[in-house]
Amino acid sequence: MKLRDFLYSLMVALLTFYIYAPIVWIFITSIKPPGEEFRIPIEYLPSRPSIENYEIIFLEMGFQRYIFNSFVVATCTTAIVLLLSSMAAYAIARLKFKYNLNVLLLILTAGMMPPIVTVITIFMIMRALGLLDTLLALIPPYTVWSLPLAVWIMTAYLVSIPKELEDSAKVDGCTPFKIFYKIILPLAKPGLFSAGILTFIYCLGELMFALTLTFTPRSQTLTVGLLNLRTVHYVPWGQMCAATISALLPVFFIVLVFQKWIIRGLTVGALKY
Repeated sequence: MKLRDFLYSLMVALLTFYIYAPIVWIFITSIKPPGEEFRIPIEYLPSRPSIENYEIIFLEMGFQRYIFNSFVVATCTTAIVLLLSSMAAYAIARLKFKYNLNVLLLILTAGMMPPIVTVITIFMIMRALGLLDTLLALIPPYTVWSLPLAVWIMTAYLVSIPKELEDSAKVDGCTPFKIFYKIILPLAKPGLFSAGILTFIYCLGELMFALTLTFTPRSQTLTVGLLNLRTVHYVPWGQMCAATISALLPVFFIVLVFQKWIIRGLTVGALKY
């Protein structure tokens, strides 16, 4: 084996270990009997694998409520973001006005603004609307902060779709909306999957808005639920690890199933704008 190939393989192995080692350690900790994670010297493998931590968080603490709230908010936000971003991206990609690239850059720049800058204003708006401590309070800010990246991804993908397809549809008598709905969206599925998965993951992992706008388990998401597992004098690491694995499994499954479409949506058209 050449030295270059060896170094490349070593780099890939180290990077893989760096990414997956924490996840493996979290899983191992989650199946340790409660209290064993504090044992000294450290036992890297559980002496008796147990699902007791999972039973505690689901049967005693009702952690499934936090997961349900997160998936409801993430699903609704993703649907809204995909609808708005696909229409906005289609307009930017097809309407060749003078400053369309500047508009796209402005949209992306808006998404780089730190969310903490707007959290007080959003809190006051939601309080005035009477939406505090509801799932509806989380959907608007999540939508706003997810849109810029989704618009960028969709624009890059829609540019790669030949305009001749639309011209042919116009000759056949299709309306602009029918062209968008029947031709463009089916062809843009990889881009939609990429934007949708990234939006979904962002919603599942967001903490600041969820912590500020919700106060009770009826509307709190899983990130806040993880914080609620702590007490003043004790951090139940085993239960927190079990909750983390429970939250990661659905996302891991979705990404594993649709990974080809996600990669295609992130790469196709990226160099054609």
